[in-house]
Amino acid sequence: IADGEGYSSFIVPGNVGGRFSVLSDVGLLSSAFAGVDIKAMLAGAAQMRDLCDSADIMHNPALLNGLLHFLYMREGKNISVMMPYSNSLYD
Repeated sequence: IADGEGYSSFIVPGNVGGRFSVLSDVGLLSSAFAGVDIKAMLAGAAQMRDLCDSADIMHNPALLNGLLHFLYMREGKNISVMMPYSNSLYD
């Protein structure tokens, strides 16, 4: 539609979608319009990328999370709930 109307538009990579698109051009633009500090968000993403590069499981949150899920699955515990907003439940 944008091309047909002569508007500029962003290209959304076909291999990036859903919650992973938050760091794409489209996701960053909409976050900026919502008042999000884009530089701080990108700095946080870079910090997490660096942490997840570590081979030390105690310093790699993604690796530790994967191991914990694996161990729980072996024990028959196959449901996981992540509640990043849980602190709001106490207000």
